[in-house]
Amino acid sequence: MNEELKKALKAQVEARQALNALPDDAAEEDRAAKVKALEDADKAVLKALETEPEPAPRQLAQRVELRNYIAPFIEGRQITGAEAELNQGLGLDTDSQVPFEALDPGESEERQAEHRADAEPPALTGINYTTAAVLRRVFARTDSAFLGVMMPSVPAGTAVYPVMTSGGTAGMMAANQARDAGAYALSTVNLNPKRATARYLLNLENQAEIGAELEGVLREDLREQLGQLVDDQVIAGDGQGNNLSGILAGLDDPAADGDLITAAILRNLVIDAVDNRWVPDEGSVRFLMGIPAYKLGRKVFHGTDAVIDGIEAMRNLGAMVRSSTRIPQKSAKVQYGIRTARPDGFVAPVWQGVTLIRDPYTAAAAGQVALTAHMLFSAGFKRKDGWAQVPLKIAA
Repeated sequence: MNEELKKALKAQVEARQALNALPDDAAEEDRAAKVKALEDADKAVLKALETEPEPAPRQLAQRVELRNYIAPFIEGRQITGAEAELNQGLGLDTDSQVPFEALDPGESEERQAEHRADAEPPALTGINYTTAAVLRRVFARTDSAFLGVMMPSVPAGTAVYPVMTSGGTAGMMAANQARDAGAYALSTVNLNPKRATARYLLNLENQAEIGAELEGVLREDLREQLGQLVDDQVIAGDGQGNNLSGILAGLDDPAADGDLITAAILRNLVIDAVDNRWVPDEGSVRFLMGIPAYKLGRKVFHGTDAVIDGIEAMRNLGAMVRSSTRIPQKSAKVQYGIRTARPDGFVAPVWQGVTLIRDPYTAAAAGQVALTAHMLFSAGFKRKDGWAQVPLKIAA
């Protein structure tokens, strides 16, 4: 988000607050002035949005290859061709940065079929590639992706998210009867970038072999290493030192330990998430639990016929369930679990592009070039409705 847009959004929020703060008996000219100020602020936001950088064109993103970035960077020269065009379109350096599109494992066969079926391919300035979708594929196997954590790609600057934390309520009114404005609160969540780093040593033989095989290995490993760092911070970051404040750190610690896991307890953890506002049904629930709790859930059965274990009982209700090594234990007997039905409440913005820094000197005697990869991202709650940390008792 550029500075102009940030200022415009802030002015829009202030103008709306000023209008809503007017008393019912405010003078008409005062109300008109506040309405005019809000209209001007809305126009300023629209104008600022027009100056935001556009996502990468789909056609360019489909043509780039990681090897066409790695080889020039190792040799100390700038990239060319489609890779240079894509970087320029995204506002990235052409001598050190790799867009996430180059780490994309590829689209599904169904999506590729849709593209092939296009009678008239769109112009590069028409349909644009959605970078957020690329990030979902790049980090598809992570716990963060399983929970549905939003991972938008953001330009340079602080990621700012306006949040309505409460609002007025609607009601049926009699003729000529006024409706009192409900109390509301509007705040912003500011997420500053933090750096994740991976480092590689490539020898002269590797450089000679730069091609399809090495490209695939590097792409897979970069996704794996960066994905693990994202998960470590998003799930279990404690907010200390260089760590981000993750999901577990942001949720209330359950006071009670509960009873030893049974299939009925696991089913009720899904059912109890349903409320009359945020969670409409059990199919909206995603549940992440530690390995010991998951294995115990597989060993307890629902019903008297011992056919459906506890995990299947949860899934039969429509919930998505997954185990993770990142879920810590509360004690020797109790493990945490993360339950969500509103994944959009937690956001992990990623600043576009992985920066590769070339070091041909440190290990020159061994004929090696060091490549250090840096990715900037952040994480935090916009709102916690529909999220909960629950205890899972694994031993009596």
